[in-house]
Amino acid sequence: MAFMRSPVRPRLAPPKTYENYMEYLTKRTIGSFCFALSLCFLAFFYFMSRHGIIPGLYLSLLTWSYFVLCLPFPKGSILFDLPSMMITGKTIRYLDIMLWICAWCLSLGTLTFARHYFYKNSFTYLLFHTMTTPWPFWIILILCGISTWYRSLTQSQTHPYLWIHQKSMSIALTTIALITSMYLSFHYFILFLNTYGA
Repeated sequence: MAFMRSPVRPRLAPPKTYENYMEYLTKRTIGSFCFALSLCFLAFFYFMSRHGIIPGLYLSLLTWSYFVLCLPFPKGSILFDLPSMMITGKTIRYLDIMLWICAWCLSLGTLTFARHYFYKNSFTYLLFHTMTTPWPFWIILILCGISTWYRSLTQSQTHPYLWIHQKSMSIALTTIALITSMYLSFHYFILFLNTYGA
């Protein structure tokens, strides 16, 4: 009697060429969106339980600004890729740059008019410390900004050779910026976590 094998579902492997990149990106977008949305809801309910609805929402946005400006790995457009694709039927070019500018506007506005929000949790205070300490913390903002702009400006490249080259360059820039950010911020993050809490 022949042994009946159950069908094996193929794994979603990362793309090796440009041709299958867009299909892979669409599948990854749904999972990334659901994961990021869950984290945002958890953060919002946590801040709301401690500070109220409006301050909780504002702290959630300010914490999002920290991840956009000081960490190059989590893209700021994760929450907006899928809705924009559902509304317009295509991805919005330079979305990361637009959200990067929005994060800067929010952070600078808070620094100017509502500085007390930075003292509410360790992430926002670390963002405040990074913005107000030129050396060496502005290195984080510069490297993460370069990584965001390079990744956004080169993501529409269609030539296979140039696409692979620029993808490798983007990964290298992201890695350098991430290591620099973690190296410079880790000690202060632990200190602020013990002082201000999460």
